[in-house]
Amino acid sequence: MLRPSECFPGFVEHAEPLTLVLPRAKYEQRALTFTTEGKRFAMFLSGSDDQIFRFMECNGDHDWRGVLIPGIEIEIDEQSLVDTNGQHPPLGSLVRHADTLSVQTIFLGNRLSPYGRLFPLIADLPSSKSAEQACFTRWHIVLGGGQDKRVLHTVDVTLHS
Repeated sequence: MLRPSECFPGFVEHAEPLTLVLPRAKYEQRALTFTTEGKRFAMFLSGSDDQIFRFMECNGDHDWRGVLIPGIEIEIDEQSLVDTNGQHPPLGSLVRHADTLSVQTIFLGNRLSPYGRLFPLIADLPSSKSAEQACFTRWHIVLGGGQDKRVLHTVDVTLHS
């Protein structure tokens, strides 16, 4: 359940970074917004295989709306740690490297490459002095903390690979 003060209807292009977007209609999708290189993006968290874990730029070219839930946090499932051994992380997985948590995603219109690239979600985390990275295939979008913490969405990329 959401408190009325925790969400509002709106356009995705106006969403702050790390906002969960809930669909209002049958053909809309659940998404997570993020900002990188000064641009706003939204990555689909639901939909068909050619939509899920793909992103689009939120630049006003789309009339995409939903219920916006700002202020979410991301938690990684430490049991889902995988060794990518120099290979591309699976789409939708989270990668912790240096002081950043990034998501492996690909442009919605890209039908040629199955790999995508890493986009930073959270920066300025405690930093590692090594070049190592850790890849997680399960993660949660949560709101609140302590006894008020609620898991709003769970991602398991192994279900889509």
